[in-house]
Amino acid sequence: MKKIILSIILCLGLSSVFMVQADAKLKDSPTKGYLTYLSNGKVIAYTKPNGKKIEVIPTVFNATKKPYIPYDNQVKIVKFTNEKWVKVKYGTKHNSSKNTVTRNKTGYIKVKHLFPNMNSADYAIVNVNVLNLRSKPNTKSKVVKKISLGTRLSFDYSKGYPFKYLNTKKNTGWVKVKYIKNGKKYSGYVNYKYVN
Repeated sequence: MKKIILSIILCLGLSSVFMVQADAKLKDSPTKGYLTYLSNGKVIAYTKPNGKKIEVIPTVFNATKKPYIPYDNQVKIVKFTNEKWVKVKYGTKHNSSKNTVTRNKTGYIKVKHLFPNMNSADYAIVNVNVLNLRSKPNTKSKVVKKISLGTRLSFDYSKGYPFKYLNTKKNTGWVKVKYIKNGKKYSGYVNYKYVN
């Protein structure tokens, strides 16, 4: 059992390292084409925003072999339509021998169902049309950059804990993030209520 737990911790740690390495090579923080998790519960795919229901997207596939560790299903971001809806590619079948999901279906889901930090606190997704990246954790500080809807931001651990100004009980406050635009890196604070 300890070996299994250690393996899971190692995988999560490596995923954080790979995320940092991937971000280091980016010209821009991505607004589409990236993978993210879904919240637990019923996530419904629709033909269009407020359209017909296609199906319920499975959020977790149960492994078929011991130790029966669930396999998390991620969706690929195609395009944010607005602050409420996002077009995604998703899969409904898990290949347990290859431990993969084929994302061969497309649909619209509600933005509130995106849950990027299911396994580790690596990144956040902007859920408003324009988000101000600020120099300090308050609304009176300088706006460093304006960030568009759907942009994936990395949490900035370079000078300490990025959640220092976050009230974890109320999920309110500020988080420190990194943003890349035209190859230039920016660091600053964003209001936590405007990111998933």
